[in-house]
Amino acid sequence: MAIRAFPCQGLDDRITVGINTLVSHVGALQPLFKYLCNGNISFLVLVCMLLSFWFQGGELAHRQRERVVGGLAAGLVAMFICRVLALGLPFRTRPLAATQLHLVDFHVTDALRTWSSFPSDHSALAFTLAVTLWGLSKRAGFVGFLIAVLLVDLPRLAMSLHWASDLVAGALLGTAVSAVFLLTKPSGWVASKVLPLESRSPSLFYGIFFGYLFELVIQFNDLRGFAVALFRAL
Repeated sequence: MAIRAFPCQGLDDRITVGINTLVSHVGALQPLFKYLCNGNISFLVLVCMLLSFWFQGGELAHRQRERVVGGLAAGLVAMFICRVLALGLPFRTRPLAATQLHLVDFHVTDALRTWSSFPSDHSALAFTLAVTLWGLSKRAGFVGFLIAVLLVDLPRLAMSLHWASDLVAGALLGTAVSAVFLLTKPSGWVASKVLPLESRSPSLFYGIFFGYLFELVIQFNDLRGFAVALFRAL
C-alpha cells in the first residue's frame, strides 16, 4: 500500500518543490546532477580514500586495516537494513512520481519509480564510509562528509529521486551502523576473520577483496540483479 502521509511530508514537499524550481532555472547544474545520480564516481572516491589507509604502513597499520574492514562490512549491513526497511515499511512514492507537485521531470531514470524511496540506501552507504574515514582521520572524514552531502545526497534531492527525509534517515542509519562497528566488537570480529587470509593467501584475498570493493562502489547492483533473475528463473 502506497502512502504519502509521512509525519514530515509537508516539509518534504516544500523542500522538493523549492529545489526543483531552482535547479530547473539553472541549466548548467542539471547534467552534473544527472551524472552524479546515475554514476558511481562519488563512491569510487570514498572507497579509494579508504584504500589509501589500507596500504599505509607503520605501527598503526593493523589497527587501520581493522577499521577499514569494519567500515566496508558496515556498508553492506547498512544497505541490507535499508532494503529490509524499504520492503517492510509501507511503500513511499518518490518525488519524481508525485504528479500533484507538478515538478519538472529531469528524466534521470524510470527504473526507480517502482522502488520505495524510504530510506535512501545511497545516503546510508555514503555516510557509513564517511564515518569510517572520520575514525581513521578527521581530515579525511571531513572530506568524506562533504562528498556524502554534496555529491551523493544533494544530487538525488535536486533530481527528485528522494525526499529530504529519505536522505536524512539514510544518513542517520549509515552513521549509526558505522559507529557500532567502529566503537564495539563487530569491527574487530570481522577483521579477525578476514585479515588472516591476507597473510595466508594474498592472491586469493585480494581477488575477493577487490571484487567486493567493486560491488560496493556500484551498490551491489550486479549481485542484486543476478539474485532477482535467479529467483524468477526458479
